[in-house]
Amino acid sequence: MSRAGMFMREPFGLSIQGDNWMLKGKSLYANNIIAPTPGKIYYVSVATGADTYLGTSWKKPYKTIAKAITMVNTGGFSNNLIIVAPGTYPESLTPPTVGCMILGVGSFGSVAQPLISPAAGDPVVGAVSKLALINLRFQSNAVNTNCLNLTTVQDMLVENCTFISNNATTGGNAIDVETSMYDSVIKGCYFTTLEAGTPFLKGIYITKAARNLIIGNIITGLKVNATARGIHIVASTGPAYLDNIIKDNIIYIGAAGEGITDADSMSLIIGNRIMTVAGTSMTAAAGSMIDNKWHNATACVTVFAET
Repeated sequence: MSRAGMFMREPFGLSIQGDNWMLKGKSLYANNIIAPTPGKIYYVSVATGADTYLGTSWKKPYKTIAKAITMVNTGGFSNNLIIVAPGTYPESLTPPTVGCMILGVGSFGSVAQPLISPAAGDPVVGAVSKLALINLRFQSNAVNTNCLNLTTVQDMLVENCTFISNNATTGGNAIDVETSMYDSVIKGCYFTTLEAGTPFLKGIYITKAARNLIIGNIITGLKVNATARGIHIVASTGPAYLDNIIKDNIIYIGAAGEGITDADSMSLIIGNRIMTVAGTSMTAAAGSMIDNKWHNATACVTVFAET
């Protein structure tokens, strides 16, 4: 890492100075409104770390991500960075309560990408605010269902992550949001399954409680393998589903499911490519679907779903 007073360009636009960090060119937050202030950097290595270390260098990293999150929550900084070394982390994590980026070191989609895979429970559980998850793998297990099991989501960025289903029977959802979601971005992620596992039931499932919001979100550049739905936004009562964009995703549905379901028909759906074995392409409002392409493998027919 760079020494104090010297800047070093890091992946994903990070700039690091001593023990402080900031983002150059773009904000940590998905909506690009809040300019970041310097925060603390913590290092994690399951292979060489210990939670009794200081965790402020690769020489003395923490062993668990949970320890780094604890330090983020109590450190008094509004923006923090946790850098995670390759390895398998058998942890079920509660998201930080303050602004934080968790960044994995290693090639995207390879075994070098850090893997969060608890023996029981979901890899990440809880409410999210001002959190970025970048270049990480999340794996469900034979008992559990989801990878990200979330409630209220605000200002979240999930980028270049891999989601792996290892469910023995019916798969769960890779990303499951149950209360509200706004001003968040999910981009460039890969949804797959282990050879002995069952694919995810749904790649992304978003619903909300009454009087809550699903608004201002972007879902783009995903490669999704699922059995029921690739991306599913569920109808509910009360306001509001607005200004969501689902764009340039590749979705494979290996059963009689549906590629994209926007039950409240408030998303702009552009340039998606969907293949279903025996299902349908998408459900959305007339006028909201532009330049999408669907191939039905059973009927051996390719159609443009554009209205």
